[in-house]
Amino acid sequence: MLFQYPSGQPGSGVADILIWIMIVVAAVAAFFLLVEYINTHQTHHLLWAGAFIGIWIVFHQVTLLGTFGVAMDSVGAGISVFSSGAIATGLLYAVFGKEKKLLGRIPIGMAWLIVTLIMSVVVGLFGLSIIRSTWFPDGLPYWPVAVIEMIVYTANAVIIVGLPIYTTLKTKETEKSAYIMSAGGLLWTIAGIFWSLMYTIGDDLAVILVTILVYPIVFGTFCYVFGMLYEKKWRFDIPGIEFED
Repeated sequence: MLFQYPSGQPGSGVADILIWIMIVVAAVAAFFLLVEYINTHQTHHLLWAGAFIGIWIVFHQVTLLGTFGVAMDSVGAGISVFSSGAIATGLLYAVFGKEKKLLGRIPIGMAWLIVTLIMSVVVGLFGLSIIRSTWFPDGLPYWPVAVIEMIVYTANAVIIVGLPIYTTLKTKETEKSAYIMSAGGLLWTIAGIFWSLMYTIGDDLAVILVTILVYPIVFGTFCYVFGMLYEKKWRFDIPGIEFED
């Protein structure tokens, strides 16, 4: 089977199929989001395109190597953090634009993008074996990186889950379709927690987690794509797919 814990425990054939579908969907979404950005110059479309490119890169490597290890203990972890943060930052731009500023100086979306990039680089660097062996010759436990990842994933989840609820219930800028984005954020939160715990727990429990990890990732990604397509406030277009306002 494709999905294995690094110890070699088998995964699920259904998971194999789902992850390949997600890779294709991510590539298609990234392409049309880039086209949308070229046409409209909306920052959130560019950020979301970057997020889906990151998803494509990470899980393409997972499929090639047949293990989640590449995404948890390498630069892939940094790219995963970036993808989550780019979706959150895109929502901040879609809702607040460049007018809402932190301390009256920097757009709130830009501020969170800076945080996302810093955390992505930190996680990615510590995932490089040459960095780990050079800076920490006595070895570096994985849990500090896991803690960073969990903090970042949680913060992104608050944004992704909370903003659509805020714009639907409070400001009335969006319809209930925005909740699809919130559902994606909730599913990715579950996946992020599993992800961060993977190397901090025993092998037996890790095997169980890796068996179910793929499902919140895949269906969360599907929710993101559909939520971005369906809600008119931040919608992008794919030829042949139309939704009633």
